[in-house]
Amino acid sequence: MTSNTWRIDENRIPSREEIKRLAKACRERAEAALASGRRQPVVDWMMLHLLIGSGLRSHEVAALHVKDLQIGHGQAAVHIREGKGGKPRLVAISWRLKNHLRRYLGWKERHGEPVTQEAPVFVSEQGTEFTTRGIRHLFKRCLRQGGLSDKYGVHAIRHFHLSALYESTKDLRLTQEQAGHASVSTTQVYTHVSLGRRQEAVDKLF
Repeated sequence: MTSNTWRIDENRIPSREEIKRLAKACRERAEAALASGRRQPVVDWMMLHLLIGSGLRSHEVAALHVKDLQIGHGQAAVHIREGKGGKPRLVAISWRLKNHLRRYLGWKERHGEPVTQEAPVFVSEQGTEFTTRGIRHLFKRCLRQGGLSDKYGVHAIRHFHLSALYESTKDLRLTQEQAGHASVSTTQVYTHVSLGRRQEAVDKLF
């Protein structure tokens, strides 16, 4: 297996506790918004949950259509029609995220937003499809609400997801498939992140 000289700066990846705090803040705002009829926090929480729970790139999230959500009976995946390098892939998601997506589509339909197979999953306040720039703005807003540093970019959520996945499974091939990396050597960076976090945990023992 070839070595990879690229390294991820672990200081640029949110910790598990920071992710929990971020998710809690956005989820609570979304729950309050459902009661008051506000739209933006509901969309913010759905997109953030999807980013955390799938490790998708921002342009992949922006390109999602309803037909790409495989959330029927016995299904829990997102179909990426055109990932990096134009490669399609299936990304596994949790049952919790699947159920959130199903509720979100129901909410969209009740609010008069199209949920046909060709409809975009996410649209802006103006009714247009999200851009990657729009996703960055949404993410920065979520960071402020969660009290997290703005040093984190939206891609840091992908790094968190993939490093946590590898740390949990120790399965490099599985992590590669979830990430959509052409080469397993690219995925190897997450083994170094995992090692760094293990070293940090060991240092705290004494």
